[in-house]
Amino acid sequence: MDRDKSKWLSDTFFPFRTHIRELYERLPLNPYFPNKVDVNLTGVDNTCFRILSAFEDITPLKALPEFLGVLLSLASHYSLDHVIPEAFKDLILWSPKHAFFPKNFSYLDGTLTFSILRRNIEREVLQCGKTVFVGKSSEITVEYEFLSRKYPDVKFFMSGESIQNYPSGISIRNGWNSRVIRGFKSVVEAGIWSYVEKVELRGKNLNRTPAFVSEKMKDDRPVNIATLKGKWPTVFVLVGCLISVSIPMFIVECSRILRKSISNVCRVNFRGLTRPKRTIVKAAA
Repeated sequence: MDRDKSKWLSDTFFPFRTHIRELYERLPLNPYFPNKVDVNLTGVDNTCFRILSAFEDITPLKALPEFLGVLLSLASHYSLDHVIPEAFKDLILWSPKHAFFPKNFSYLDGTLTFSILRRNIEREVLQCGKTVFVGKSSEITVEYEFLSRKYPDVKFFMSGESIQNYPSGISIRNGWNSRVIRGFKSVVEAGIWSYVEKVELRGKNLNRTPAFVSEKMKDDRPVNIATLKGKWPTVFVLVGCLISVSIPMFIVECSRILRKSISNVCRVNFRGLTRPKRTIVKAAA
């Protein structure tokens, strides 16, 4: 056991930590380190899961993927002398065999933006391969809702387990008995603050378009039948409308003719039945 651990530390843990730390410190456009260092993807094993996450900043060429940054923080605090297994159990994912960056990613590519990387990550998730997307609990829920709504033919699964749990919120020191603090506390306890946060997160996807549109989804799109492209549907709709209007009129007209015929027949029969009877009067002798 100790031998396997020592081998993992020497072959995987420390070399990968050195590379990611150097990459983080010498990201492009860093004025303190003019020598640029790019990500090394040669050690990625395609049989392992791709662990993708959003970038921490809107300028991705200056930041690491969010989950890789979390693992780097764990690896930086890892110590052989004081080890808490439960806290560092997620370091099992700390390996260059896992792909933490989208395909064809490079820090030296000046054309990459946050929206482009988000679309690239979305495409990889939609490939239904060995790819997972990791994010904060609030943001992953919004992402799940967006993908499920835009791709109804694809079944997405969201894990109920969480990793690296830590509290988040606002800490106010020396607030004393301020009215502002009491009012803010009431807002938080009433759930208004959490509701506003959810609305703000969903607002990020307000103008977001799906990265991939399948042929089936194109066929399912509604067609405006008022245009020339919808000429045949227009014909069928018009014929259907005419038939639906003419049938009731036909029924009414037939019933009127039928009632008239029955009335004439009854009148003839009635006249035949009410003819005056002839009486014979004999004269008295």
